[in-house]
Amino acid sequence: MSVACLTIGSRVSYDGEICTVMALAGDRVTVQEQCSGGALSVRIAPLLAAPGSGVIDSALTVPLPAVGPALGA
Repeated sequence: MSVACLTIGSRVSYDGEICTVMALAGDRVTVQEQCSGGALSVRIAPLLAAPGSGVIDSALTVPLPAVGPALGA
């Protein structure tokens, strides 16, 4: 099992296409297909679990600090 950080700007492979993550909302992600430019909204789990799919790279090279403690205060 591998761990990846899915962020806005991340590139993912899905359904034979290279896509860029445009938005994250709840358990869904909106991606824009690189070739056609079309947008697609899918659930994150199937996006990452589909054969041949996954995160190609992450837009962030340095992890951001957790915001949970700040929001809980």
